[in-house]
Amino acid sequence: MSVSNTGEGARYMSVQQVAVRFGVSKDSIWRWVRQGAFPQGRKLGGRTRRWSVGEIEAYETTIV
Repeated sequence: MSVSNTGEGARYMSVQQVAVRFGVSKDSIWRWVRQGAFPQGRKLGGRTRRWSVGEIEAYETTIV
């Protein structure tokens, strides 16, 4: 899986990459975000949103 890198050491994942990581659809990720059950991620402009790998890993520790 390719993860975006901003050049500052932070790595970001797209909604598609996050969905694959959790084994669900992109719609499920968006539904969880709307319900407040999943991190919001960072809006990069327009309709582009990314989640940092650290943010996703921190969330994973809460669901185990």
